[in-house]
Amino acid sequence: MGCSINLVIKMKNKIITLARYGLLGCASGLFAPSALAAAMIDVQQSRYQAPQPAPVQTEVIVDSASEHWSNLSVKITNTLPNPIDLNGMVVTFVSPQEVTSAWGNFTGVSYPDAITASSTATGNGDYLVQITTTFGTDSWVNSELATAGSIALQFGLGVNATPDILSDVKVYLDGVDAPEGAITLYAPQAPGSDVANEQAVVTLSGPNGYQKTVSMDWQQTETIEDLLYGAYTLHVNPVGGYPADPAEQEKSLTEEQDNVSFTWGYGEAVLPASFKLQLPSDELVEQTTLTLTNQQSGEQSFYTLPYGQTTQIDDLVHQIGYSAELASYTLNNVMFQLTMDGELVHTFTADKDQVESPLVAQSSTAIDTDGFFESRMALEGLAESAEVAVTLIHSGGDMYQHQVSTGDAQVYDQLRPGVYTVKAPAIDAEDGRYELTTTSITVNDSATYTLAFAKQGGEQANILAPYKDTSINADWANGGMESLVDLANNSGNKHFTLAFILGSEWNPNECKALWGGQPEMTVADQWGKKQIDDLRAIGGDVMISFGGANGRYLSQACGTVDELYREYKAVIDTYQVYHLDFDVEMGRENDAPAMARMIEALKRLQTEYPQLKVSYTLAAAPDIVRGFNEVVVPSVEAGIEIDSVNPMTMSFGQWYHDNYVADTAELSILTVEYLKTLMQPLYPELSDSELYQKLGMIPMQGLNDLTVDSISLEQAERIASWSKEKNLKYLSFWSINRDHSCDDAWASPTCSSSKDGVPFQTESWQFSKEFLKFLDK
Repeated sequence: MGCSINLVIKMKNKIITLARYGLLGCASGLFAPSALAAAMIDVQQSRYQAPQPAPVQTEVIVDSASEHWSNLSVKITNTLPNPIDLNGMVVTFVSPQEVTSAWGNFTGVSYPDAITASSTATGNGDYLVQITTTFGTDSWVNSELATAGSIALQFGLGVNATPDILSDVKVYLDGVDAPEGAITLYAPQAPGSDVANEQAVVTLSGPNGYQKTVSMDWQQTETIEDLLYGAYTLHVNPVGGYPADPAEQEKSLTEEQDNVSFTWGYGEAVLPASFKLQLPSDELVEQTTLTLTNQQSGEQSFYTLPYGQTTQIDDLVHQIGYSAELASYTLNNVMFQLTMDGELVHTFTADKDQVESPLVAQSSTAIDTDGFFESRMALEGLAESAEVAVTLIHSGGDMYQHQVSTGDAQVYDQLRPGVYTVKAPAIDAEDGRYELTTTSITVNDSATYTLAFAKQGGEQANILAPYKDTSINADWANGGMESLVDLANNSGNKHFTLAFILGSEWNPNECKALWGGQPEMTVADQWGKKQIDDLRAIGGDVMISFGGANGRYLSQACGTVDELYREYKAVIDTYQVYHLDFDVEMGRENDAPAMARMIEALKRLQTEYPQLKVSYTLAAAPDIVRGFNEVVVPSVEAGIEIDSVNPMTMSFGQWYHDNYVADTAELSILTVEYLKTLMQPLYPELSDSELYQKLGMIPMQGLNDLTVDSISLEQAERIASWSKEKNLKYLSFWSINRDHSCDDAWASPTCSSSKDGVPFQTESWQFSKEFLKFLDK
């Protein structure tokens, strides 16, 4: 049976049919578009051949592209007269690079339980990519895409996308041919008599999420058959104290080589050793950080040690050299240091027969305050005779803490020049609770600093912090984002949520915090620090967001909790930021290992930084909050103090307009109310009004990505007034870069776009003006 292919190039408002082919076999070519062009393939394939590509429409879109990274979508539109079932759908295409993970936009249907991606080398340098969607079996799950409905599969490639980046896109609704191969496993002899009665345990992982764990007797052979072609990884567990050698290896099943084998051995036994420290008591701080460095590998491990207690670490390796260092701190111009046997850095060789336990002592030394400035503090907004402990944290790490009373300004301390984060506990008074609203000060002379407090629910006790896409209008000359001071002065906003910090996708072995995932925008190089410090100097502040819709999350790029903790900590210490937002979406919530690493790292960070606020941003609608069970619930169970959970109330889609209400602002409000019902069982001790203080909202002003949704200026005012009435903790919008007028009929990243030819605003910053009403007294 034949098939026909239409090649159509869409450019702006023109549609140009290039060619129509009648072919005996469908091997469709594909033009990948730039941001202004797309190639559409209309496949009319006989349904009597099985399995065959489905006669649906596909469109490849380059969502964004840079020198090192591109985000792409494969949009699938049902052109059949009947709904199609996406459960088990397989999309294949040829790519110049491997695709190992994918997510998507599934408007009109439920989000899949799993989106798996596998890549098989074709032999000519390309990869055949296969993406499979699997849906749950609950009665409420809808996997049927209506006629004319569309979904999009999304993924990234570590190249600057060009028009011929992908080819041969096919959609299979009835499965694909499954060429099968076999893998044979050869277990070695027991590495020692002490484990002769144990077994070798290995795990084989492969395409489409395949995973099989096998326990084998020594020198046993086992063959696993009926395996799909593709790359397979064998992970071998250690046995007793013997590490596998190699612990991990990879081979591929192909048409040319459909039967491969794995064999392995074990190294010399790794014997455990211990390290024990007893810390003296400290009335000022509760804990410190121990850094242990393996002198052979250079690997570092971090441990939180409480003062006044004994801690023993039992995961050291016999006969390996280590260096140990306990973190010092500076408080009120006095440096406090912990020594071990009189040394700041204690070196030793671990011994399985003897616990290394040096004597720990604490010393204090006054630091030189030459060049510091005498500073005074005054309190504003509190009743007479109030007193509060005010903590200042310098960008270099120095801390100050003194009691400050209402009344005349009082001498606080000699302060090192620079930018300080200001912290103080909430004050309970007869008429309510008061919170500090001054978040930072800049010291460059002897001066008096006024610290303002406001009644909770009043002036800036809550947060309005629009998102700022740091990659837009980047100030390369000054090594950072565009001027936040200019944005604040022009828009009236003093707080911003800076987006996004990601890991590196094109270097999968690199665990490094990068702004926008870009290699030249590193946290290690303090990218953007100047702009943040400048904003704080005028009384503004930032929170930093990780994740987002595109790119590789840092929790995915970092393979261990220690590595991830180190990168999160680097962000906190580099920018002196104590409010982190984690935007988890597009299926990343289903990456259980990455979520577990994120939660454990945040738990450790909140122990080290008690003032650290953690917020979660999740995709949501009036009947679902994606990631709630995968992110919020385990975070609460782990003991993480969540400042707020913020639903993204945008791009709901036609189904919600038809079945709930045809008003995006009202859908946003319904979504927050639904989220509150989910939060209540996690915080049964909180009243309704207190639960709202655990919630936020993030609409998208102007035209949304799904253009059935939009937020007008009047709707923005409705959202701001409702959020103020309910006393939400956090309100934002996507994004401050879009608070400008334009005629674009699509969701532009630099303006609020237009609808039916009419712009959503006539001048810049009109949406900011409406959302700022959230902070009105």
